Amino acid sequence: MTELFLVLLARAPTSDELAQWSARFKAGATFAEVAMQLIVHPDANVFYPVGGIEPRSFVAQVFNKAFGRSATDAEFDRWLAMATAPDVTRGAFLDTVLHNIEGAAELRAWNAMLDAVLPARGDLAQQVAVTELYAAVLDRSPFPAELAEGLVLLLDGMSRLDFANKLLDSVEGASRYPSSTDPTSFVKALSQAMLHHAPGEELIDLAYLARQKSRVHAVLAMLARMDDSKTSETDRKMFADRVKANLGLVPVTAFTAATLDPASLRAALARADGVADRVIEMSYDFRNKVLRDCLKTHR
Repeated sequence: MTELFLVLLARAPTSDELAQWSARFKAGATFAEVAMQLIVHPDANVFYPVGGIEPRSFVAQVFNKAFGRSATDAEFDRWLAMATAPDVTRGAFLDTVLHNIEGAAELRAWNAMLDAVLPARGDLAQQVAVTELYAAVLDRSPFPAELAEGLVLLLDGMSRLDFANKLLDSVEGASRYPSSTDPTSFVKALSQAMLHHAPGEELIDLAYLARQKSRVHAVLAMLARMDDSKTSETDRKMFADRVKANLGLVPVTAFTAATLDPASLRAALARADGVADRVIEMSYDFRNKVLRDCLKTHR
C-alpha cells in the first residue's frame, strides 16, 4: 500500500489510511485493482487529473516518483510500451513496473524511498514485536499488510499491550477467545495457540492475572516467560523458531528481475523482509544477531 501512495500521492499513508486501504487487500483485491481505486483519490488529482492524463505524462510521473529522476529515452520507451499495451490497465502497469524493477541503482533508490517513509520496516525489534503477538494470540504469522499496519501503529506510539488487545478484539481474536470465556479457559486456549500444548504450573498465576487485571496482561506475561530460564528450553526454542521463521530471515541473494515471473519475484521479496514486495539490504548473519538480541532485550 505504501508503494502505491508513494507513486500516486507522493507521500506515505497515515496509519488510518493504511488500515483502511489494506483491508481491501484482505478482502481479496489485487494490487492492480487497489491501484485503480487509489488513482482517483482526491490527493492523486494533483498529479493525475480526474479528467485523464495521457500515457506519456502518466509514465513520466510514475518513473520520477519511483526513482527521483527522469527516465532515459530507452527507459521511457520501454515503460510506455508496457503502459499502452492492449488490455493493460494503469493498475496492472504499476503492478508490473514496481515489482519488476530493473537495475541495481533503481532498486536501491526505490528501497531507500520506502525506508525513508517507513523507517519501522527496517527496525527488526518492531517486526519481532508484531510477529510475536500474532504468533502468541492468533497462532499464525501476520500477512504482509497486517505486518505493515502493525509497524506503523507501533511507530505512531501504540503500546504492545494495546496492540495485543487489538488482536484479541479482532474478529479472529473474538472467535478464538469469546468474551464469555473464563480466565482459566482463556489461558488454556492461549497456551495452545502460543505453545501448542496445555499450560503447566503457570496456569494458576496467569489465570489470576487475567482475572485481576485483564486478558491482555496474561498475554504479555506469557510472552515474558519466553525470556525466563525457568521456562522449558523446548518451549522457548520452539517459539523463537516460529518467530524467526515467520520473519522470513533467509539469505538475501542476488537475482535478475528478468529471470523471475511476478509471482516468484514477490515470493523472493517477501522472504527477504517479511513484507510483500520489499528488499532489505542486510546480511543474513547481521540480521540473525539482531534477532537474537531483540528476543532477549526488546521487551
